[in-house]
Amino acid sequence: MTNTIKLTSGTVKYRLKEPSSNKETSIILDYSFGRSNRIKFSTGYKVNPKHWDKSNQRIRAVSTIKNREKVNNDLLLFSSEFMKTVSELQESEKNDKSVLKAILRDVIRGEKEVNVEISSFFNMLMILFQEKKANQKILIM
Repeated sequence: MTNTIKLTSGTVKYRLKEPSSNKETSIILDYSFGRSNRIKFSTGYKVNPKHWDKSNQRIRAVSTIKNREKVNNDLLLFSSEFMKTVSELQESEKNDKSVLKAILRDVIRGEKEVNVEISSFFNMLMILFQEKKANQKILIM
């Protein structure tokens, strides 16, 4: 039995949307893959740049920020889940920005893309009702 190590072919970094701002700014997940291919995606968190550790890409240990550990753990979880999912993709999908953004929506916001054929208005309402009952978000395209 042999094991193989799968390549992910990309790097995840966290950056601030406006690093020189004097007020809170969004923490952005920046995924770089291949030459000049990049996806930036908001994590939903904001931080004051003076509390951001750029080298470690985490919020500094500041006693006034109560949920710092949770946010830092979430950032670690986002990058590990994203990279794990990307490593399981087919080679052709690893460079598809729409596929990568869908993975980020799922990992960070919990929004899964569901392809549903809607044959009627009532069918659509039934699907939305079932998704709401299951407390899931649905993205209709």
